[in-house]
Amino acid sequence: MQAQVMNAVLLIGHGGVEKLQFRTDVPIPEPKPDEVLIRVTAAGVNNTDINTRLGWYSKSVTGATQADSVTTSNEDAGWSDTPITFPRIQGADVCGQIVEVGTDVDTARIGQRVLIRNMLRSYVDCRPFECWTLGSECDGGFADYVVAPAREVYVVECDWSDAALAAVPCAYSTAENMLSRAGAGAERLLITGASGGVGSAAIQLAKRRGAHVTALASNDKTAAVQSLGADVVLDRRDHPTDKIGQGQIDVVVDLVGGGAVQSLLETLKRGGRYAIAGAIAGPLAEIDLRTIYLKDISVLGCTFQEDGVFANLIRYIERGEIDAPEPKLYPLKKIAQAHNLKVAGSNPAPATKIMALSQRLSAILLLRPVSQENVTRTQKIPNTYGHSRFFRTTRMRHGRRRCSLCVRGRALSCEWLLAPIRGGFVSTLCQQKRVAIRALWSVIGRDEWMNDGARP
Repeated sequence: MQAQVMNAVLLIGHGGVEKLQFRTDVPIPEPKPDEVLIRVTAAGVNNTDINTRLGWYSKSVTGATQADSVTTSNEDAGWSDTPITFPRIQGADVCGQIVEVGTDVDTARIGQRVLIRNMLRSYVDCRPFECWTLGSECDGGFADYVVAPAREVYVVECDWSDAALAAVPCAYSTAENMLSRAGAGAERLLITGASGGVGSAAIQLAKRRGAHVTALASNDKTAAVQSLGADVVLDRRDHPTDKIGQGQIDVVVDLVGGGAVQSLLETLKRGGRYAIAGAIAGPLAEIDLRTIYLKDISVLGCTFQEDGVFANLIRYIERGEIDAPEPKLYPLKKIAQAHNLKVAGSNPAPATKIMALSQRLSAILLLRPVSQENVTRTQKIPNTYGHSRFFRTTRMRHGRRRCSLCVRGRALSCEWLLAPIRGGFVSTLCQQKRVAIRALWSVIGRDEWMNDGARP
């Protein structure tokens, strides 16, 4: 009997996107007794996927994360200092539905919509500070189907789309883990790389803990980062101590590394905590060790995650305590485009930039065209602080819309001209609160808009 096969993207070696091969003849995996088989409905691309493909984790690479940071050696090119076995199906961010279970798993789990924990402990017998990453040490979600240990597959009951859920595992668990390891609470935090996936998640999760957040991002993303809840946004090119001063921050959440590390350490108070889980600006940094030991600073490398980290994220989602991201969608066979968009990072082309922002920032509102009649729509948008915003638009003559934004029961209003705009940003300022609203005008048909149901 011929084996069943599936679509999958195989990573055949370290290098550029040419190392990603779309195949239609890959055998569907079979679950072991303690595993489940999941039909993948959405899978996200994250920095670990990029770095693994490039071999950036190798000690032979000393530059920033970029397309030319490629190693020719596989000896230590995996994130865990071990060689990657090729071919490998990548994809650590997976949402899907259980379609088959192993012999030791309750059949009642079939049909559940689930997220897979990206840092898997079952395969290493739950030893402390050891884990496998889905898509690195074992095959991941860039395929029609994937297997995973049943105990590390979490049911999610919420109204988020599969694509939004698939953007959670790697970015949000990394952010939550950093905050948990640092014991962050209602204190002053500094977050680098704040407009990225992990950075934007860290802002929401830090605000949930009651923190005052200072974020570092490029100037063109200031309004977007503020909309996530950051209290202060500074230009990432500035010297942090020049803007913040020395000894003002309780916790630094660093996702960038590189040459700014010493300055970040200087912003910390005595007894402060420096948590790091990324080095996109480069893995090498020159620091003055006296800054660390004379100020009793704790330096926390954050990769391994305790079981509670991912379980907490599921609860936050189900209780509506964090916002759903809005990812840009690609078919599996166009995965190279998704990789290139991710590598483009902070300097994508204008049209791409709008879509890259929309996958992370809930305050970017996708306004879909309506018929020419005057019509009023109301949308409830959960925000970072656990309250609700009601966004109400009334279509008026000549394409002008009046907007009312209700935050914590206080009505704000403004209006702008949208009719002539196609495919770009329209900005306006609410008159009472100086709240910046950015709207992305997307041109689709009225029937599609009516059937969507998720947007006004």
